[in-house]
Amino acid sequence: MIATRSHIKVSLGYFLLAALLGVVLRTFVVAPLPINYRFIVHTHSHIALLGWVYIALTTLLYHLFVVKQGLERKYRRIFWFTQICLLGMLLTFPFQGYALFSIIFSTLFLLASYWFSAFFIKYAPKSLKDTKAYICLKYALWFMIGSSIGPWSLGAIMTVLGPESIWYRLAIYFYLHFQYNGWMILALIGLFLLLGIP
Repeated sequence: MIATRSHIKVSLGYFLLAALLGVVLRTFVVAPLPINYRFIVHTHSHIALLGWVYIALTTLLYHLFVVKQGLERKYRRIFWFTQICLLGMLLTFPFQGYALFSIIFSTLFLLASYWFSAFFIKYAPKSLKDTKAYICLKYALWFMIGSSIGPWSLGAIMTVLGPESIWYRLAIYFYLHFQYNGWMILALIGLFLLLGIP
């Protein structure tokens, strides 16, 4: 329970950080700042989506499904590896945008999300695996994994077609739509079903 509370606080910390970055972005309208606007947009979107929302949802999934399985050490490894990825993005995106180190940390985050998905699907108790909540959550995780086709394809698209290609934007939209409309919405529905919220 202590770990769950502290991890939710970490998620809320990312929410506050994303909000502050949003304020910085709005400030550009009224006052010029000596920072790259586009780099801050990238930082804001990654911290909001992958820091706040992802950490909150995965913490709830762990707490409501897996915590009683006695797997705190395994979960803690996934959690802290994910934090390293997020901090890496936080320290690289504002200064270089999409470049070598930010791409490395973003890629590592994708691997962390695969790691969590495998952990959850493997260790969720059998008594819950026939419930509508679990089925919904399992599909949510598959949508999250499927969404990563977008980022994985970006390297090839940029190399062959360039960043101005429509396929570049389509890959990003593919990722975002499967994140929002697949992973996040289905995860919330699964959590509501589990908690009996109509």
